Amino acid sequence: MCDRIMKTNKSCDNDQKTQCFQKFDVITLTISQQNYLKAVYELSPSNEGVHISDIAAKLEVAKSSTCVAMHVLEKKKFIYRDKYRQILLTQMGKQQAMLNTHKFRIIRQFLTQILHVEQEIATADACAMEHIINMETLCCLCRFIGYTEKCKHVLEL
Repeated sequence: MCDRIMKTNKSCDNDQKTQCFQKFDVITLTISQQNYLKAVYELSPSNEGVHISDIAAKLEVAKSSTCVAMHVLEKKKFIYRDKYRQILLTQMGKQQAMLNTHKFRIIRQFLTQILHVEQEIATADACAMEHIINMETLCCLCRFIGYTEKCKHVLEL
């Protein structure tokens, strides 16, 4: 199916199929860890730092759980803490958070614009699917909905 879609889209080639997002999906994180990174990214788009309490509130979890998760992510070099103990993303953390954010947006756009799924349902489904979707499938969705420019943006991280 993907090859058929690629043949109908003149801006795609087989090199894009292998390059799209695969470069950045090499790190294995739990779904929970991915959600924490994404929350930090969304709370601090310019990476000025966020408080544990803000992350906990966004994810609707206990502050103690957030502290444990941040400790694990810090050991894995996805985040660091500044002198005020605020959480900031490392470059690797930012790349992973951006990848998950782009996955979510592509899937949600496909569900709402192509399949005409209601926004609320599409948002919930995209949130679940972003963690398990195969990169080749994601790249096919990306090209199918015309998201190619943003794919290139992710590659330039």
